[in-house]
Amino acid sequence: MIKTYLKYQFYIDKCRQLYDFCLKISCHPRAKLYLFIFTFFESIIFPIPQDVMLLPMMLAQPKKSFIFATICLIASLAGALTAYAIGLWFFDVIALPIIEFYQYQAKTQEFQELFNKYDWQVVIIGAISPIPFKIVTLMSGFFNINIFTFILSTILGRSVRFYILALFVYFFGDTCKILIDRYFNILSIMMVACIIGLTFALPFLS
Repeated sequence: MIKTYLKYQFYIDKCRQLYDFCLKISCHPRAKLYLFIFTFFESIIFPIPQDVMLLPMMLAQPKKSFIFATICLIASLAGALTAYAIGLWFFDVIALPIIEFYQYQAKTQEFQELFNKYDWQVVIIGAISPIPFKIVTLMSGFFNINIFTFILSTILGRSVRFYILALFVYFFGDTCKILIDRYFNILSIMMVACIIGLTFALPFLS
């Protein structure tokens, strides 16, 4: 029981440090550049979603939420196109090791069937859902789906994800920040539960 408590407390402390760090760098002169770089690589290989940086930055400056969302959209599109090219031309050398890291190599056939049946809808779902977006972008290149369809689907899916968050924070950011500061420990535990739940659910979702 004590070990479990200490484990959760350690995680909460790390979450708090990360949250405070993101709030701090949000006012840094190069904050937008950091966000762009983080989001760019999230579409290719990073296992951590850009939301861990995006949300605290929005909360620190709610009036700039749409600016941050636009940066993420542009960076995510650039990263998605890079991943598409990797999947198209360097699948065995670069893309496959990334796919194996996320343990999706056994689902290649399933993705091919999904792309054949739904095409652009798969990209939109990947841009919004818990399925790692980098898997969808790499597979899109590998299966050589129409590049213009891929671009439009990425823009649509990522816009939904980023701008809905920006809209919410723009109007309720100050209240959210107060609630997060007050109930940070409880929210951290809830986030752990969601991560564990998604870990078990992803095989069924994909």
